[in-house]
Amino acid sequence: MALLISGVAKARALLHDYGLRADTVAGHSIGAFSAAVIAGVLSLPEAIRLVHMRGVHMAAACAGGRWSMAALRGLGQSAAQILLDRLATDSAPLRIANISAPDQLVISGTTTALTTLSAHAPDALVTDLVDLNVTVASRCLLQRTTTEAVAAAVARTQLGEQSRAYLANTTGRRVLRDPSKVVEDLAAAVSAPVHWLDATRLLLGLESTTLRARRAQAR
Repeated sequence: MALLISGVAKARALLHDYGLRADTVAGHSIGAFSAAVIAGVLSLPEAIRLVHMRGVHMAAACAGGRWSMAALRGLGQSAAQILLDRLATDSAPLRIANISAPDQLVISGTTTALTTLSAHAPDALVTDLVDLNVTVASRCLLQRTTTEAVAAAVARTQLGEQSRAYLANTTGRRVLRDPSKVVEDLAAAVSAPVHWLDATRLLLGLESTTLRARRAQAR
């Protein structure tokens, strides 16, 4: 909840106190809800309500086992997936949850599976594996019931008029300008990997296009 409120407060300060102009917004995980508020899709009270409900359902989805997440550095997505496929089992799954940088990922899984991953990490050329010290596994199929609950909740939510484009968490390659599509992404992201690397690359491309357009208008 604190991350949501902090994200909205900082963005509003940049926009209103410092006069920053923003045509597009993006946020990572909970930050996506902050982005939806700044885009005008959700009010802050509605975002708080949805994030609280999301957290309750996430915890419930993991109540039957011991789950966690870890940040992995040193491997790209393809190499990491090969390693996870080799180490994971049906009872001890490992899933890529975030693609944050070319060689930085977040992995969700059982604590047993993550311990196994840690033991094999040096031989697999993993340079760093940091336990995130959480008790849930997010952005994986375990959270399908959470996605369903959030989707049902946003279907009953009055959406605002969108004023800024929003970059999707679930693909990182889509610019959403329809409020209904934005909240679909918010619901889906809890059970699907966050493609943050692709989103930042797309954002840089959009920024370059916008700057060229503004320069042309100024001539």
